[in-house]
Amino acid sequence: MINFTIFALILYYLVANPIKNFFKDRREGIAGQLKEIESKLQAAKDEKREAQARLEESANKAAEIIEDAKLEAKILAEKIADASVNELEVLEKQFAEKTALEERKAAREVIDEVLSENITTDDIALDESKIVDIISKKVA
Repeated sequence: MINFTIFALILYYLVANPIKNFFKDRREGIAGQLKEIESKLQAAKDEKREAQARLEESANKAAEIIEDAKLEAKILAEKIADASVNELEVLEKQFAEKTALEERKAAREVIDEVLSENITTDDIALDESKIVDIISKKVA
């Protein structure tokens, strides 16, 4: 039994420090890995937060762009409607002017036709004094 105790003490003396060092190194390695994993986890959380912030910013910009596009479309539609109304008014005015012109032209043609058919040069007797009076009235 003494031999076994001496053997156990020698074995403890020889093996205890390497075993303690092994477990100490193992514990430090695990702690280092845990620290590295925690730092990676924190970095991932930070990146996720930044990505969410960028996503929210992008969503806000998209909403702003959509609102601007709607406003521009509304303004453009109003401009087109105003231009169409103005063009329609111009066309109506031109139509009225052309209609009036055609009516006057038709009336003149009818008057000329009636006069040319019913009145001949023999019906109107003009002498030189009447011609001079008519021309002087036109000139004056």
